[in-house]
Amino acid sequence: MFCPNCGTKNENDAAFCLNCGTSLAEENISTSTEQTKEVVDSTIPVALDTTVDPATPVSPVAPVAPVAPTEAFTTYTAPVTPTPQYKPRKPLSKKLIAIIAGAAVIVIAVSVFIVVGKKSADYETLATKYFIAEQAGEWDKVFDSIDIPSGEFLTKDFLKKAQSKTATKEISNYSVNKKSDIYASPISGDKDLVDDAISKDVYIDYRIKGESSNRTDTIGAIKLKEKNLLFFDKYKISSDDLVKTGFSIVVTKGAKVSLDGVEVSSKYLKDSAAASSSSYTVSKDTYVIDYLFKGNYTIKVTQENMEDNETDVVVSSNDDSYTYTSPKLGTKIISQLATTGQDAMKTVFDSVIARKDFSTLSSLFVNDTKIQSEAKSTYVYFMDGQITTAGVGLTKISWTSLTGTAAQKSSASDGMTAVTVTVKGAYSATLKSAYSTTPSDRTGTITCYFYYRYQNAAWSLYDMDLSRIY
Repeated sequence: MFCPNCGTKNENDAAFCLNCGTSLAEENISTSTEQTKEVVDSTIPVALDTTVDPATPVSPVAPVAPVAPTEAFTTYTAPVTPTPQYKPRKPLSKKLIAIIAGAAVIVIAVSVFIVVGKKSADYETLATKYFIAEQAGEWDKVFDSIDIPSGEFLTKDFLKKAQSKTATKEISNYSVNKKSDIYASPISGDKDLVDDAISKDVYIDYRIKGESSNRTDTIGAIKLKEKNLLFFDKYKISSDDLVKTGFSIVVTKGAKVSLDGVEVSSKYLKDSAAASSSSYTVSKDTYVIDYLFKGNYTIKVTQENMEDNETDVVVSSNDDSYTYTSPKLGTKIISQLATTGQDAMKTVFDSVIARKDFSTLSSLFVNDTKIQSEAKSTYVYFMDGQITTAGVGLTKISWTSLTGTAAQKSSASDGMTAVTVTVKGAYSATLKSAYSTTPSDRTGTITCYFYYRYQNAAWSLYDMDLSRIY
């Protein structure tokens, strides 16, 4: 039987629909009536063939008593309680989903926040990572771990270059040694430097492959003023073992200095000091770099008229300075000074023969009171010995040949670059004797020395040695 309301199939004698609970009584009555009708119909005799043969006598048919129709009835069935049907839940709203998702994100963010914050405050882990990176030569990681002052030469590239020749160490094993294991009782009267409010010392024992005993590195961790993520302590590794404080480069005055290709600017130039043994103008320049990574560098010194000089130096805890005050002259300057010396020799002898005052020669010498005074004394003494005021002595000279050879001195008396020009001259000369009215002719060779220095953008004499002709 099918429910007239929802169409659900039920038992034929069901009083109510199992699905929707609709009463099925009328449906049962209708069904019973139909069944009764079928029974009655089945009891009515089927009409027989009544065709009569005219020759056959017909017997009267006895009347059939009518059959009373079967009374329809309804069978009662106890009501059945319908089975509850599952109703799908109402889906969550987008707003509620967004709230749940946001809460999950907040929980994850807080967890990450706490993990990252605690990690930044774990100075032992930081020191261990620094140790591993340093031993392996991973200088990018080392640079990111250290606490360094600001400085033009304290960059990651400078650290990598400075440490490029540092041999890496192959570590067999290592372990962090707790401070209490080593410093159970600090020295009496001394502050316990192992652990204080702003610094922590981490001791790492390690064994290098091929060695028979352990080594220990002390790595200092410094707690910074700023907080990580506003709440957590932040540590960096002390750069004391990597940074040199106050490295000086001393060069001749006016020289330019570069460090690994980067010019050391004039802001690093400190007050230059004159040599104590001389009153000459200041001869040296000193550049002081406040902070510099320890390690290997190439220092280049350039100066006008000088050959460029490049030197590989090692900056360490025991190396406070580099000095280069003897630059090598270029071959062109050497050749020019050789010729300049030859010209000076001719000028001096011509002035002597004419008994000219020193003022006619003063421009050849360095413009310095002491140098000018000494040069004048040398000139007058030579002139008086070569020819008298009465005209006795050298009266005429011609040079058949002059050969000048210039050589750089290792240093001048005040540390400035100096050049000695040796001039050899072959001459023909006429001398007048005090005992004869007839002049005499002489030939021969002499050697004189002229000393030059570069000052005030020019090469000038600061001394000379002259040889007399007799």
